[in-house]
Amino acid sequence: MLVLRLTPYFYFRQPEDGYWDLRYEPMGGMQVQITQHTEAVAALGVEQIILTIGNQDTPRHLDYLPGTQIVSVRLPQPTLRSKSKGMAGLLGNWALGSLVWSLSNRIRGANKKIDVIHCHCSELAWTFLAAPAVATVIGAPLVLTVHCSAIFTSHPSTLLEAIGHPAARFAERRAVSKADRVLVLTERMADLYLRHHVVPQQRLAVVPDCVDNERFDGRRSQDTANFWCRYQIPNHRRLVAFIGRIAPEKGWEVLARAAAIMSIDNVHFLICGDGHQRPEFERLIDSLGLRERFTFTGFIRHEEVPAVMARADVIAMPSLHEELGGTLLEALAAGVPIVASAVGGIPSVVKKVRHGLLVPAGDSRALANALSEVLQGRSMCRDDRAGQVPEEFTLRAVGQALVQHYKAVSRKSVSGET
Repeated sequence: MLVLRLTPYFYFRQPEDGYWDLRYEPMGGMQVQITQHTEAVAALGVEQIILTIGNQDTPRHLDYLPGTQIVSVRLPQPTLRSKSKGMAGLLGNWALGSLVWSLSNRIRGANKKIDVIHCHCSELAWTFLAAPAVATVIGAPLVLTVHCSAIFTSHPSTLLEAIGHPAARFAERRAVSKADRVLVLTERMADLYLRHHVVPQQRLAVVPDCVDNERFDGRRSQDTANFWCRYQIPNHRRLVAFIGRIAPEKGWEVLARAAAIMSIDNVHFLICGDGHQRPEFERLIDSLGLRERFTFTGFIRHEEVPAVMARADVIAMPSLHEELGGTLLEALAAGVPIVASAVGGIPSVVKKVRHGLLVPAGDSRALANALSEVLQGRSMCRDDRAGQVPEEFTLRAVGQALVQHYKAVSRKSVSGET
């Protein structure tokens, strides 16, 4: 079986541990999750072509894994920064590049080799617009994963996003109506799609984000020690860690103001991630007189996240909107307490485990109180024996679920081929 995976979001990871820091598009959890999906499916013997974007240092073609090839479809464009999402126009560039690649593939007569198209959609219109267009050109069944719904999950955080939001909602409804299978991350989203008649039940399924339990088993290593030495994190302080893009929807301003409210003296805040709003975050920290309590690492490789989890006393996830979030699953797998906003599908996941507190989104005082409660030991503590999450969130389970959906809608299944 050959799957064409459409995604502008991808975490470039090579077997020889090579990386590209895509400065024009800050790396986040969606990139990591899609890469993990790709690897989980590849481990089950499914061949894949990944149509994604890349910078000037990214090869046009990269043999990523046996049977898995990455194709960079980025076209030339001016470098214009957006406020929160990276380079302005990058998703439109990817959509057009994917369509051009598909047309070229059709001319060469290679489209018949593709059995399934799987498109990963964010809350922005371009992914929803590209998916049915490419599927029409290729002529293969379409599977959509809606990582963040423009209709039910996201809220515009900039003027430009507010202008484009109605178009994104329309594009989402149109795309899911045309897809042969629609995958969502949580039961909450599935229920909303059904209740509002967005997609019929027979074409809808839940396939959540996933986590590699073995990477988050709490064991300390030399790599962990090197990480903390590199960033000179104070060992004598309790540590609150934030892991993610520094973008409006991630609630960084809420965390900064919560830090100003907290009265615990021996607390340090570690900010792991980057984004175009990092300067604003740092200016706010300076204006609140909190510079000495914060360390900003910038972008860190996903392979370094276990080192953060091994030392953190609590993970803060103050998102203003989020359907699930890989950081939540990683913290739970590592046994680290997490304080998260009660948005999207987060509450349903936290209820399945015992290491999470929920607070109202945007409420700095509630966040400060919850973090203080954990740090002072009044609520919960880390559990180094954890190292696992419910089976449905494991790489193996997610990979198997995806392959089952591919087989159900593939050209071969529909035609009766073997």
